[in-house]
Amino acid sequence: MDAVALYEMFGSTPAQMILYDEDRQAITTVSDAIKHKYAIFGSFFDMSSVERVCDDHGLEFSHRMAITPFGVARVYGSVKDSVRVSMSAYEQRKKSKTHSAASEDIQSTVADLEKKIGKAETYLKIFEIIASRSFATAKGSSQDFRRGKEDYG
Repeated sequence: MDAVALYEMFGSTPAQMILYDEDRQAITTVSDAIKHKYAIFGSFFDMSSVERVCDDHGLEFSHRMAITPFGVARVYGSVKDSVRVSMSAYEQRKKSKTHSAASEDIQSTVADLEKKIGKAETYLKIFEIIASRSFATAKGSSQDFRRGKEDYG
């Protein structure tokens, strides 16, 4: 609800409630209600409490409220220029869990890759040893074969 809605509900002709602006002049039209939003809200709400709630949350009151069926009043405001918006405790926990979970995933992936690299290096060394022995054995066999051929030739 905004100032016009409050005026229409309580200050228009059918409602017969007289609302006054800051200069104690009666607000008689919608355009007057738009001009004197603070006075309209002040007729129904404790504006010092509204402003304190807004200040506590770094907001500037936007002259809008919503009343839920559960009796909760939502005060709408815009973030003040001088205020840095802080994250709620929930958002901070959610962000830290996301970063820590991602960090843990990366660390486990790195650990897995390091294990695989270690195994691959071990297999490579074994392969090099086997290959060098096989090559030496094959080289020796071919030399033996040539000697035998010369003996018969």
